[in-house]
Amino acid sequence: MNSLTMYIKERNKTVLILFSVLISIFLGAFLSFVAYKSFLIGVGMFAVILLSSIMLLLLNFSGIKKTLIILFFFTLAFNIEFPLYPFNGGFSASHPGGLRGALVVNQFFLILLALSPVFLKEITDKHLASKRQLKSLEIILFVFFTLISIISFFFADNKPAASYTVVRLIFMMLFVFMMLKLTFSSIWDFFLKGVILLLPVQFGIGITQYITGQYVGFRILGESKNPFRAETVFGAAEKGLSGTLGHPGILGAFLTLVMPFLLLYYLNSEKKTKTRSSLVFFSILLCASLIILTNARTSIVIMLATFFLGFVGTSIIRYRADEPANKLLWYLSIFTLAILTFIFVFSDALIERFGDSDLLYQASYRGNLSVISWGIITENFKNFFIGVGPNNYTDTVATMGSGFAYTQPVHNMYLLLFAEGGIFFALCYVGLLGTVLFKMTTVIFQKGKHSYYALAIVISVINIFLYNFTGWANNNNQTFILFVIICIFSIKIYEEHKQTRLGQL
Repeated sequence: MNSLTMYIKERNKTVLILFSVLISIFLGAFLSFVAYKSFLIGVGMFAVILLSSIMLLLLNFSGIKKTLIILFFFTLAFNIEFPLYPFNGGFSASHPGGLRGALVVNQFFLILLALSPVFLKEITDKHLASKRQLKSLEIILFVFFTLISIISFFFADNKPAASYTVVRLIFMMLFVFMMLKLTFSSIWDFFLKGVILLLPVQFGIGITQYITGQYVGFRILGESKNPFRAETVFGAAEKGLSGTLGHPGILGAFLTLVMPFLLLYYLNSEKKTKTRSSLVFFSILLCASLIILTNARTSIVIMLATFFLGFVGTSIIRYRADEPANKLLWYLSIFTLAILTFIFVFSDALIERFGDSDLLYQASYRGNLSVISWGIITENFKNFFIGVGPNNYTDTVATMGSGFAYTQPVHNMYLLLFAEGGIFFALCYVGLLGTVLFKMTTVIFQKGKHSYYALAIVISVINIFLYNFTGWANNNNQTFILFVIICIFSIKIYEEHKQTRLGQL
């Protein structure tokens, strides 16, 4: 009986292999035909089939829960959203810019809804997050941040636009509570796998944009029809790829938050397999290349600062922990050589971007945008304390004039939050940044076991803090959700650090 069962299994396996080969030949021939007729459609279909195959493999080897979490992190750089109301897409003369002025559903919401039954079962099985985590300052501030946005929603003129950020915050609260039930190492492993997968995709789409000078056709993933920076005051469009994030500045901001985690994971003294080390090293090079090719000044400067802080911080951590630091010089030499080579290849474009661009004009113009936003904030008592409503800044400023200054959000994240949600809304956000920075600095100074990851978070938070003065890129879905993930890392690292210290007493 056993031999018969074995024979049937082997026969089924052979049939499955032959069937897979035939399907592969058919798909290959079909894609070749489609690519001959339309290269972009062929590439798109290949990408969909490849992604579907990867998801099937993950489901087979990892299960539904792990696959969905990895999928969440893998799609961090996408913005697959569909407006439910209104049906005009969310942009109009009254809401000309900023985030979409509509109630939407996106891939993040759908993945979290799919994960909910799994985590609800764990709640019934008493696998709850610790009360200490639920009482952490990050959770308290994030709850207040969400509640204030809900209150401000009722005072907004454009309710569909306000619903965009309110619903996002509610789903992010759900995401936070889900992740608190996992260990830091589990969340980090999911995050790392997702990032390693998403970077080649962004590079492939971005480099195609850069070479062809046009969008690839992945609008459904969030790609803009005009993937490059708008024309400057001197009349020339500054070429910089944007991937699926819609604008070079947003892609740059996103990558400057990812880079510290990849760099510090590679530099830390933990034992890693050669395969994983190679993948992370390759991901760092891809990330650095993408940042340079965005042509985003702030992102390029922040990336260089990230490398400096990463190597200096790692040296200090290793010195205080009596760990060997002989490999750091080797790593530093490799990364420096790689970045200098890339900068040399694109030196003309970088010189033009930094030396011959509209930098001074932009600084002055963005200062004027801040003056306009401050006028809205101080216009009345309601605006100062409650704001004009989440995602309602452009609705308000559009009634005051015409031109870029009256169609786009103020290029200062703090002023934007102040104007849309009031002073306490902005203070909650600043409080989150400050709390994460303080806790992670404490872990580093107390020689915690997660000091390297804490340093990565410190660098990322510094990047967010500085970037927020130059634009509103960190308010987009991809960068905002990445900020939420950073807060989750902070909660988990600090909790595990305190437990370790209590165990040592």
